Amino acid sequence: MISSQSSEKDFVPTIDTILLCIQSMQELKFVRTLCPDFLNLLTTLESYRLTALEKARDALVWDAFYSKQSAAIVLSDKEKDDLTKMKQRGSDTRRIYINIIIACCMNDLFCLWTAKHFSASEFIIRFKEYFPFFTKSRSPLLFHSELSSDEHKQLQDAANVCLTWVEQSYQQATSNGKNISVIPNEYSLEYPATIKLITFYLNDVQYTVSRLKTMFCQ
Repeated sequence: MISSQSSEKDFVPTIDTILLCIQSMQELKFVRTLCPDFLNLLTTLESYRLTALEKARDALVWDAFYSKQSAAIVLSDKEKDDLTKMKQRGSDTRRIYINIIIACCMNDLFCLWTAKHFSASEFIIRFKEYFPFFTKSRSPLLFHSELSSDEHKQLQDAANVCLTWVEQSYQQATSNGKNISVIPNEYSLEYPATIKLITFYLNDVQYTVSRLKTMFCQ
């Protein structure tokens, strides 16, 4: 497994191994200490998807080139249709991936903040890993290395939401002795819509990679 505690990758696990690990973590109800590892596995899975998407685009370009030549072996209509659909839904799947990343970060921080045995140091360490731009520190989490400017802005917005929520929670706790214990639905990993996004994303990556293998690795 790619550890969140190391910047070095001894090896890249296979897509089947990653999916198995992620499914196991889901069955454990996202144990708090596993969230950074879950994020790194998800980012590795995304790298598989992006590589597959690049191969799909290349295949369509080369097919268009060779289709103009006689006696050339080209893609079937079914293969071209499948590759085109992969290409078309690429940006949508990317948005889903970013939404899952943000939901995981926020859910973990909310759980840490409302934990029965609250640890301020653990919360701060995790907050800096998820949102390193506040302290200009370097995060060990892989997803930070490949964010676009728009995606980085989404992460900043999420961090501000988290800080506002924590401030309101603290004010409520000091005024009446009660903490805000309800995680907003859009950031809860047990919320049906979030579960549906994760399931869709995992299935899409698995299908995209396996379909390309079927086409070109026989």
